[in-house]
This record gives sequence, structure tokens and C-alpha cells, in this order.
Amino acid sequence: MYRFVPRRGRTAPCRQGFTLIELLVVIAIIAILIGLLLPAVQKVREAAARMKCSNNLKQLALGCHNFESANGFFPAGELKTYDPTADNWSWMAVLLPYIEQENFYRTSGIGNRPAPTLTQARTVVASPVPNFWCPSDPKASQGARTDPNNYNLTDPSVGQLAGGVSNYKGNLGANWGGAAPGQPGWWGSEPRWTNPDSAGRYDGCSYGDGVVMGTRQRIGIRDVTDGTSNTFMIGENKVGRCCLEGWAHTDSAVSTCAIAPNARRLDGTEYSNSEWWNTYAFSSYHTGGVQFAMTDGSVRFIQDSIDLGLYRSLATRQAGEPVSAP
Repeated sequence: MYRFVPRRGRTAPCRQGFTLIELLVVIAIIAILIGLLLPAVQKVREAAARMKCSNNLKQLALGCHNFESANGFFPAGELKTYDPTADNWSWMAVLLPYIEQENFYRTSGIGNRPAPTLTQARTVVASPVPNFWCPSDPKASQGARTDPNNYNLTDPSVGQLAGGVSNYKGNLGANWGGAAPGQPGWWGSEPRWTNPDSAGRYDGCSYGDGVVMGTRQRIGIRDVTDGTSNTFMIGENKVGRCCLEGWAHTDSAVSTCAIAPNARRLDGTEYSNSEWWNTYAFSSYHTGGVQFAMTDGSVRFIQDSIDLGLYRSLATRQAGEPVSAP
């Protein structure tokens, strides 16, 4: 008997995966997406870091105001020797109880009378204080640093001490250089960074015309006659930018505005950090400028391109310049 057997139809071959061309196209698309997203992610991260840095500056400025309310003047340092053999504790050291570091301050002995020398309290000098770190600076959290050119922490008997770092420094003012270029006492600063105060003094370390001093000058809010909203109080500093760094020693916790922010040599190259006479300035990892806490507690971003004369005017407390912060 004849039996009908249906013919099997022709079936399409099964696909085993992507072709090489398709795979290359997918990889190219993914690479483009990553290329587009990565800068955006980096911008978001930097924005968050800059905001955290701004908040750090606000907290330091608030601490300075609380200190001023309690003592009648802004925090200032003791400067007896340019080494660690004396109690040369900075304004940042005496500010510790006002920025939620009361326990550290008490156990450190900084507030004792007499206070220990920096050499005697070398473990304190090397201690990390995260309140003083900018999250944009990759070196800030890497621990204490030693630099053979940092004479502020070079004990003639003990040797080089390690110093805890800080991304923030007090505004010393705008007079700098020791003396006019080529004259006795000149520190060797580039002539463009050498600047006298209204009394003709170039020694900003001894006679700073700013707000937060590197000496025992006692500056109160009443002395900031140029206006607290138009006068710098605290600015940023890159770790390692200047050999004279650290939060503990008075001479290392301040900077001058006589030198432009993020200054470089005329040929565009970086200064050696051993050239403190040209690097004792404000700097940051934020693109295009530096953040400052003004004396009223507000925070401003100051661009690297700011006119040097305006920048210096914003650093002085009572020079009488009719300027406003940009």
C-alpha cells in the first residue's frame, strides 16, 4: 500500500554568534560611550571634591571666628626659631579645639604652659589631621612627609622631622621679598613677586599685612578695615608645592599673595619646591584657580588669571584699596 511521506522543508542554518565585524562595531560603540561618560564622571567627582574642600575652608573660617570671639583676635602662631627646637606652634595648632579636635589638642600638650617644642612633640607634629586635607590632592592622605629643604622641621641635633601635611594656609598678606631686588636682605624672589607694603616693608613673614599671621601679631576683626568680605583669610596649598609645609610649624602654615596663585616660571615650567622664595604661595588641584575663605567666612574661587594687583589688594587687611572679590 502506498504511504504518503511528507517532504521535509529546507531549514535555515542556526547562527552561532556575532560575526567579527559585528563584534568590532559593538566594541567601538562601548568605547565611544566610555569616552563620553568618563569625563562626565570625573567632572562630578571633582565637583564633589571641590564642594568638600569649600566646606573645609568654611569650617576653618568659622573656627577662626569662634577663636576671635573668645580671645579678641584671630589665631596666630608663635615664631621663636626657624627650626623645631622651640614651641613654634602655628595658628592651625591653636585652632584645633575650635574645629572639633579638642581631644587631640589636649593630649598633644600644645596648650600647656610652657608648651613642648616641636622636637619634643615630634609624634604630634607628624600626626594626620583630616580637617586640613583637600580631597582633590592625591598626596594629602599619604601620610607625614620629610623634606631635607624644610628647615622648619630640621633639628640640628636630631635631624629631619616628619610633618603632617595641610592643604590650607593662612593669608600672610601681600608684602614679600625681604628687600627690594638686588638690595641687602633680598631673599631672591623673582622681581615680579617682590612687593612692599604701604610702609615700604618687604618682610611679610615679620610684618605681614594679611589676617592670619605667622608671628605673634594679634589681628582682630576690628583691624580688617578693608572689609571682611573683601579680604582673604585662608587659602589652598598643594602638598609638596613648597618645601616649607605642614600644619604644625608657624612658618609653614601661612602663604603670601604677593606671588600669583599656581605661579610658574616665565617659561611655564614648575619651580623646584626648594625655592621657597618663589613657592611660598597659594595653589590647588582645582582646575583654573584656588579657593579662599574670606574673612567674613564665605568661600570664593579665585581664578589663576586674576589681575595680580587685584589679587594682592584682596590679601591686605587695611591698605584702603577700593576693591571687591570677583
